[in-house]
Amino acid sequence: MTNIRVNPEKLKWGGREFDTIAEEINTIGKSLYHMTMFIENANPKYAIQIAGMLRGEVAYASSEARVRASGIEELGRWLLDKADRFEEADRASQEGMYRLLAANEALMKAVGETPFVPLYILNGTKPPDFDVTRWWDLPREDQEMIILQRQHQWARFMASRTTGSFREPIYSLDYLEEMFQIYMYGLPASLFDPDTGEQVSAYIPEHELFEKPNLPDGSEEYDYAHWQDQDLEALISNPRTQEFLIDLDINKTQAWHRRHINLCGIDAAGHAVGVDHMIQAYAAFSHIREEMLINNDTAWVYEIKALYEEMGWETIQAGRFASSEVHWDDFNHSASPEFDDVKNYLEQGYVITALTNVDSVDPNGFLTADPNIESGHFPNIIETMTTQDGTQLIRVYNSMEHREEIYTWEQFQKSWEDAGPNDGGQAVLARPPAPVP
Repeated sequence: MTNIRVNPEKLKWGGREFDTIAEEINTIGKSLYHMTMFIENANPKYAIQIAGMLRGEVAYASSEARVRASGIEELGRWLLDKADRFEEADRASQEGMYRLLAANEALMKAVGETPFVPLYILNGTKPPDFDVTRWWDLPREDQEMIILQRQHQWARFMASRTTGSFREPIYSLDYLEEMFQIYMYGLPASLFDPDTGEQVSAYIPEHELFEKPNLPDGSEEYDYAHWQDQDLEALISNPRTQEFLIDLDINKTQAWHRRHINLCGIDAAGHAVGVDHMIQAYAAFSHIREEMLINNDTAWVYEIKALYEEMGWETIQAGRFASSEVHWDDFNHSASPEFDDVKNYLEQGYVITALTNVDSVDPNGFLTADPNIESGHFPNIIETMTTQDGTQLIRVYNSMEHREEIYTWEQFQKSWEDAGPNDGGQAVLARPPAPVP
């Protein structure tokens, strides 16, 4: 058991003792009630006088005993509940510590160092977000309590995350500390509408989780609206692209589009698979439907599924439609995806390439559920986390701006469910094939 300042076993013992006391008081109350029955059956000469005198007092005492017993029973249940909660928190801390130790051991084996725990947690110094003056005004015992609390919060933070394992993430202490601050305090208030509380901007993390494929910024290179917008002919003939074209099998029968703005699904698959350059994903898609690359067409969910398979990955098509291979609820095929569904598939090694709604007019490509905007878009869900106050968050790769972003689950779920004609919680679940033994 980890070092917490409350002993759950003592709380449970106290709860059981209160239960015993409550039982005894209930027994006394019942005895008082039966006393009136005994008096009434006593010698008739005195029964009426004695019963009349005592009946009211006994009834009051019996009722009071039951009230007291009920209160003590409630206190006992409260203590038992507190014991369960402390044990649950302790288990979460242990689980987080086990994950932390496993991650540390893997890294130490690989590179001989362990950057996964902040120094202030290891050596008991001031947390970086704690006021300096206030810290030094605290007694040492209070400082130690705060450090102990942070250690447990760090362990729970580590246990609260589900990170995609479809390819190797880029772990760093900077990344973890940034996410820990979000775990502790939530996303910045500036990202939310102060009147409605709805998220109106994505959180753009300073430290990303996965390495991104090479891809020129279409908004800078060609003066287009978004990073994903590409001049495919210019891209394929660019000298900087040539090294990635060696031995690449491309089905190119005619010129590809000079201003292609519908590459999000291909980019999402290229990001998940981890191609060196996004041109490799375009080349793979050319064997599925080259016309899409030629005519600036849209790629459909089943075509993104086919693209993953072309690149050697296992796939499942999920959604609320009869044609979906997997439904989000086996017993209710019209059910929408839930946060736990996402966690479950990430834990199984899948990336989730979801069909959402995006505001393509917004220069930041915000994922939205605005009913006046109907523009289908494919981001990748790559991580989930539940903050200290219970807010559910997801990290996505947003191919529109070729970067990772963080949304509340509430915001993302609405953009996923209400994507205009593309609604239905549609997604491609993809993962690399299992290694051959």
